[in-house]
Amino acid sequence: MNARYGLVQVYTEAPGIMGGSYEKAFDQAKEIGTVDPVLGHRAYAFICSQQKKLDLPNKEYADAIREEPKSGKAHSFYGQYLASIEKNYAAALVELETALKIDPHYMPALYHLGRIASLANTNLARGEEALKQYLAYKGERADARQRAHLPRRPLREGREEGGGEAGLRGGAQAQSNPETGGGRVETRLMRSESQEGT
Repeated sequence: MNARYGLVQVYTEAPGIMGGSYEKAFDQAKEIGTVDPVLGHRAYAFICSQQKKLDLPNKEYADAIREEPKSGKAHSFYGQYLASIEKNYAAALVELETALKIDPHYMPALYHLGRIASLANTNLARGEEALKQYLAYKGERADARQRAHLPRRPLREGREEGGGEAGLRGGAQAQSNPETGGGRVETRLMRSESQEGT
């Protein structure tokens, strides 16, 4: 759905000579709405705001909230719209708090709550708390992803790995790099002597 939403943005913002077309954008919004109604309403709201029909985006977001009242995402999207387009920070913060009451673990709402509190220069303590929660969550996920990608066995300098990748040495040779100040050490993988002739 992110790709389709990206197409909505491209078709809406690009000039006609570059392939932009509100008709194409509405077609993508319709397709999005069949899979994710809340995101579909957001796509329609985006197109209408780009057309300067500023009464219609509010209707789209109200429809999204009416259709899915238990969706934290719907309230979060509306809060983002209120803050970035209408500059109605107080209403945006209310929508984001509503999103978090519905789904306390909806991380985008935490991020945008902190961001908007900072932009509005109001309720900064709550904004800081929200951003800390968001960063702690992102940190946990990043740590888990990094642990998942760690090699199962460490490579040691000079040790050649077997299998189809035998042409690379696990270790590296250190070289001084004069472009980075001479003291920095760069590493590079060397082909094994057995494969240099092939």
